[in-house]
Amino acid sequence: MKSAASLSKKAISYLFRNRYTIPLIIGFVTNWIAMSLSGSSMPYYSRDVLGNFSYITVISMARNLPTIIVLILGLVSKYIMTVGKRKAMMTGAIIQIAAFLPLICMLIVLILSRFIDVDKKVAEMRKEQA
Repeated sequence: MKSAASLSKKAISYLFRNRYTIPLIIGFVTNWIAMSLSGSSMPYYSRDVLGNFSYITVISMARNLPTIIVLILGLVSKYIMTVGKRKAMMTGAIIQIAAFLPLICMLIVLILSRFIDVDKKVAEMRKEQA
């Protein structure tokens, strides 16, 4: 009977010999980071931008409602049967990237605003326009 250590070594070696393991790990970690950023920015967005912290429930429902509708209607399985698994996955990845672009742009603006005095630049631009 083989020991647990030798079995786990063998399983890990099989895992990393698979050429899809590293891209999947990178994809899952990227998705986890994006979801964490989105979830952690929701309270600040609802409080500071929208002006009411109780809007967080509406935002959460709005984020989850499309998923629930798609699952109930069974649209994913119909789409996979129509175009195939690979094209369906690629379409989903493109939609997810497009959905997270505003968040990424907002984070870039926030990071850059730490280094650039935005208020001063806006005041200068308004003076030039007047």
